[in-house]
Amino acid sequence: MPWPFADLLGMRPTLEIKMNYLLPVTAGAIAAEAAVISRSQRIGVLEAKVLGDGDRLVALATGTFYIQSARAGAGDGPNTPTPRGVGRGRS
Repeated sequence: MPWPFADLLGMRPTLEIKMNYLLPVTAGAIAAEAAVISRSQRIGVLEAKVLGDGDRLVALATGTFYIQSARAGAGDGPNTPTPRGVGRGRS
């Protein structure tokens, strides 16, 4: 769920996500719609609905995400932590 909303909220980590599968879909088209339910300076709450034929609700997801503010040049310095298993090449 987080990747479609990254442009909306500029978020990274997922604090909580819950998915409810309500009905099976074995044929036909499905469509998804999503909305920001609440947003503060640091937390965003989102909801996504998956609709089957006849606009029947077949799945519902809610998620809470931590919003990180982008800083110019963040993560580019020599003291930036390197993820485990990733080498830092030297020129």
